[in-house]
Amino acid sequence: MSNEGILSFPINRLTLLRLTAQTYCRLQNILGPLIISIKALSSRACELASPEELELPVRERDPTFVGLVQKFIMNLRHFDKILPFQRKWVKDGQCLVGFVVSCDGSKLVLSPLQKKEISTEI
Repeated sequence: MSNEGILSFPINRLTLLRLTAQTYCRLQNILGPLIISIKALSSRACELASPEELELPVRERDPTFVGLVQKFIMNLRHFDKILPFQRKWVKDGQCLVGFVVSCDGSKLVLSPLQKKEISTEI
């Protein structure tokens, strides 16, 4: 599709949801950046249009968002240049020592239901 075709195509909630479904494939590369981007765009489209307004062009509600979506769709032509996320965070020859957790020093509180389910035995 040409740039003119993309710019004239009505962007609606249904279009973004269909694009989101097409990014999922269990047999190919895990393209986290692409999947996260399209899910964020779909989420915004869902905020702009209710389920009853699937085919309502969202340009009427947020023209800036539509411009961003059109640019995103045009950039999908460069799909082969997207780098997938790393498959592992700890590289060969390195070892994970621990995790740093932010805490303000107060005691953690568990609800009574959670206390019953948690076993202190090791």
